[in-house]
Amino acid sequence: MTIFLVICLIMILVAISLIFSAVNIIFVTNKRKINYTTQKLSKKFRPSYLGYTALILAFLIPTISFIIYSQVGTPTAIHSLQQKKMLVEPSEKYDANNLSSSEKEIIRLQEHLISNPNDLASWNSLADILMLDGKYTAAKKAYEVMLVLEGRKPHILIAYADAMAMSMGGAFQGEPNDILLEALSLDSMQPQGLWLAGVAAHQTENYQKALFYWNQLKLLFDETADPFNDLQRIIEDTRQLSLKESSKLENAQLDSNGIKPNDMSIQIKINIDPKLVVYLSGSEILFVYAYTDGLSRPIAAKRLTVGQWPIELTLDKQSMLADTSFLSLEFLEIGAHISFSGNAISQSGDLKAKTVRIIMPATEVIDLTILEILR
Repeated sequence: MTIFLVICLIMILVAISLIFSAVNIIFVTNKRKINYTTQKLSKKFRPSYLGYTALILAFLIPTISFIIYSQVGTPTAIHSLQQKKMLVEPSEKYDANNLSSSEKEIIRLQEHLISNPNDLASWNSLADILMLDGKYTAAKKAYEVMLVLEGRKPHILIAYADAMAMSMGGAFQGEPNDILLEALSLDSMQPQGLWLAGVAAHQTENYQKALFYWNQLKLLFDETADPFNDLQRIIEDTRQLSLKESSKLENAQLDSNGIKPNDMSIQIKINIDPKLVVYLSGSEILFVYAYTDGLSRPIAAKRLTVGQWPIELTLDKQSMLADTSFLSLEFLEIGAHISFSGNAISQSGDLKAKTVRIIMPATEVIDLTILEILR
């Protein structure tokens, strides 16, 4: 700005000097050639030379200024450019020198996705880096875009639930847990889903459910690998917590009928539709089992040889397939099927009873009837 003013001032002074020199030459020449009258006229019109000078200057200054502005820019524009340069260049230099490698990669991916918004792999990379960088809310938004592009695929749902939970301080209760269950309903053996579902259950002190998920996860690991050993230690610690919790409940509570929790059991009576008896020879196996919410495998089961009908039995602590107690459960689903192959998993041709849902503790005998042939 200062240089610009100095240049303008010098040019103005040069212009004024040239004009006055020209005027002076003309004036001296005329003075030698004309008489007093001419001299008088020259005095009369001398102010007009100043008027001409003013006019010439009035023309020259804008013209020179225009030429300079066209080359360099107006003072306001120059100031604006300088100010923008000061704001951009130092910050860019600072960012380039101080950004971590992950931050640089985030910027690169964001710039790439501006022109390639449907690049699923880049969205996935961006979300993963954001998670590692602790930017959970931004990662959650990236996974939301992936859900729109790819649909509600199990691995995306699980990553989305993880980001959502972490953005809320790591708590999986509520929507994150619902999303995990949705993902596991689509892929029951998804490793990250099993791990996080166990974490969600552990957070609510539902240790038995956590053990179920983590025991499933353990099946996916090589027993000689470090992850297997780490997970095994977590399972053992959780099992101790589960036993301690069950012990507290059993020692501190009695059910409404005065039955000790330690003796809590479920009485079941099973009958069969007379039309189906003709299919039995007496060597078939009857499986009776109890499920709880969120678990695909039974927590208690009994295996009997088909005999005289009706069949009466008891599911109790001895029937449990996991380290838990009926006392810790709010609901149970009781089912039964007759297997011709002896397989505990029902299959086509087996005879099955309709599942009954009960509220715990069960104080009445549960009636089941074998009614259908599985197709």
